[in-house]
Amino acid sequence: MPVYHIVLFRLKQGVTPAQLANWTKISQAMVGQIPGLRSLKTNPPLPISVPRAKGFDMGLVAVLDKKEDVAVYAAHPAHLEYVFPLPFLFSLLLDLFWGEYGCADFGWIGFIS
Repeated sequence: MPVYHIVLFRLKQGVTPAQLANWTKISQAMVGQIPGLRSLKTNPPLPISVPRAKGFDMGLVAVLDKKEDVAVYAAHPAHLEYVFPLPFLFSLLLDLFWGEYGCADFGWIGFIS
């Protein structure tokens, strides 16, 4: 069963489109490097969702093959290089939220509201 790793970010004021583009490029480069990581996408909320976004203005969804791949992803050097340049990350973020959710072929078995 695929697992969705979902991260929501509150960005600091003044974060530039160039900074976000660089961050997105780095994040998407992990696909193909980390075993079990099928895809990874980042984007802001759709305009219709902004009122419900509770201030989170960027999201990341990584799709992993199975629940065991979450630990592989978390400990992989490519992921650690993405997450742990802390001065860079903290220069962009006010807050973040994350979690992993299983998704069966017939639909979600969990959701965020």
